[in-house]
Amino acid sequence: MFLIFVFARLFTSLSFANPPPSPLRKNLLDQAQALYYAGNLSSSVRTYKKAIHKEPKLLEAWLNGAVVLETLGREKEARTWYQKAAEINPSSNIETALGWCELKLHELSSAKTDFNRALAGNSKDSYAHLGMARVYMEKRNFPWALHELKSAAKSNPHLTLIPFYEGQIYQKMRRLGKASSFYQKVASADSYFVEAQEKLARVYLQEGDYSKAVAEFERINGSGPESSKWKKLLSLLPNQVAPGFSLNPSRFYHWLMPILSKPLPSQGVPLLRIGIGTNHLGRPERRSLAAFYVTSPFDLKDSKGNILAHGNANQIWIVRLASQKRKKILSISGPPNNNFIASQPVTIFPKSQNALIKLESPSRLPQLVLAKVLRGNVEFSIFQGNIRIVNTIDLENYTQGVVAAEMPIRSPVEALKAQAILARSEALFLKTIWRRHKKQGYDLCDREHCQVYLGVHAESALARRVVQETRGEILTYHGRIAHGIYSADCGGHTQSGDELSGWGKIPYWKGIPDGGKKRDWPLSPWKLRHWLLSWPEAFCQPSSNVDYSHYRWSQVVSIKALNRKVSRRLKIGRLISVIPLKRSVSGNVNSVLFIGSKGRAIVRDELEIRNLLGLQTLRSTLFVLDAEYDAKGHLQSLIFHGGGWGHGVGLCQSGAMGRAAAGQDYKQIIQAYFPGVKIKKLDYSKKK
Repeated sequence: MFLIFVFARLFTSLSFANPPPSPLRKNLLDQAQALYYAGNLSSSVRTYKKAIHKEPKLLEAWLNGAVVLETLGREKEARTWYQKAAEINPSSNIETALGWCELKLHELSSAKTDFNRALAGNSKDSYAHLGMARVYMEKRNFPWALHELKSAAKSNPHLTLIPFYEGQIYQKMRRLGKASSFYQKVASADSYFVEAQEKLARVYLQEGDYSKAVAEFERINGSGPESSKWKKLLSLLPNQVAPGFSLNPSRFYHWLMPILSKPLPSQGVPLLRIGIGTNHLGRPERRSLAAFYVTSPFDLKDSKGNILAHGNANQIWIVRLASQKRKKILSISGPPNNNFIASQPVTIFPKSQNALIKLESPSRLPQLVLAKVLRGNVEFSIFQGNIRIVNTIDLENYTQGVVAAEMPIRSPVEALKAQAILARSEALFLKTIWRRHKKQGYDLCDREHCQVYLGVHAESALARRVVQETRGEILTYHGRIAHGIYSADCGGHTQSGDELSGWGKIPYWKGIPDGGKKRDWPLSPWKLRHWLLSWPEAFCQPSSNVDYSHYRWSQVVSIKALNRKVSRRLKIGRLISVIPLKRSVSGNVNSVLFIGSKGRAIVRDELEIRNLLGLQTLRSTLFVLDAEYDAKGHLQSLIFHGGGWGHGVGLCQSGAMGRAAAGQDYKQIIQAYFPGVKIKKLDYSKKK
């Protein structure tokens, strides 16, 4: 059963010492909260001041105003507001918030006093212990800092900030083995905590373990959009392995074939063109070399259906990028002495419907290595000077290759059925309505940009059963294919599509609370912050199927590293401040103000916000952040306290698992996240 920490109960069940505000004061509080969510932070503070002027001991106004002031980077004013709140109600969570504010102002003695008061009221307050550890770290009293971190971990064992700071302490003490063990703990718990992975890689460099350092830097570089920084570092490190092929037909064939059933029936089923080996934007990666073999005899044909070559089962064929008269062409070779060139697309046509195509494309960078087993046909062609690979596959077998790639196959069956229907619907929507990859020459890509498609590697008896039991079922709205999007984890509340810039007002993209304790949404600034710092009950909470970091996460990002990215993209000079502005009802950040030495810029795109604020990317836009400054007042780092994974619109995959575990069937799950949609069954018997 999901662990509910003591500090979470304290945060989310805060009782105020003063009586409820009068209707007039309540109206002012509501106005101030609305201004906060609209991104008018200064106006929000002024409205909280009006409420306080009318009712000086209105605790909610002091607390919420303090949070907004901190968001604006006005820590000195925020400290005063927290002090006033603590005078009205000296509870442990208010003292903890005051202590962290003092810590950001480098008032270490005052911060220590505040944390001691908090711990006197609640000895299990993990954030008070964490704050106290930070005080001792600043004073370089490392033994006491480690003691406080161990106390914090007892109350909150899944807070990744704790082992991150433990790693920092041991690194400063030059106990590199201990430092690496704690950084490994962070990296294992949350692959998005790139700052910890970078520190781990640098510890390996200090130890002279280049192979581990290379592996860690490659892991970082492959975890998100390609970074020139990591690419340059990798080029300078020794022990790089030259690319090569590892195809082994006989071993592959004898291991895989006995556990695979025949493909799902495809008669009358629509065909899809899937871009294989694409990047995070769904575009073809740069490739100049690929190899394949087929488990049955096959023909290689051009775009007009002319046979260019015949191949036998399990023969390894090589496809290379070559030049002829300054034009890029394909050079294809296979045994025995079967070599030819082509300037037009070349497609593999297996002679057996049960055939599998093993495809491999090596690279010096792991994120570009391609190794897939596919059904259907595979096409090679030239696209923007590189090899483009496209798999033509029917909708049902495609869906089988997506279900387990997008949702753990050990998930409850009803959740998997909901996922199958969404995967099938999304494929048809992207193919027939959006056509987002028309310029690239295919219907969908094989990455998160569309849907993760692993081909045969995602197939299993359960995946087959799920696809068969929902065969042909898709989402519709008013008779048309619905855009049934989904994300990994909403963090406790999904977003409405019309709250995100550029997404549009889709009637069935409605933000909903994902179960748990009933709350009044939107939450106040104070309650939102502590909702994200706690582990509230929800269908998408951690379970045997959902990792802790998918639901609640923390991340530290150094401004030194962030400056390079922000300066390159926004052209505003050295980063001075980062201020979240507009928010959805769910709490997701919809716009961010970046203030630099040469100007300022507001970013509204959901994906751009995530990409700009992380060393690689953030898990979601559902976060609050703490800005930390050095002694001279320069921005030093950002600490994120976040929830969820992905954009949060549509179906929450973790929530679907929780709902299925609670007894909901796939139709109930889909209706919960997409109000008003209907499930329709396609008729494959009709002529296409």
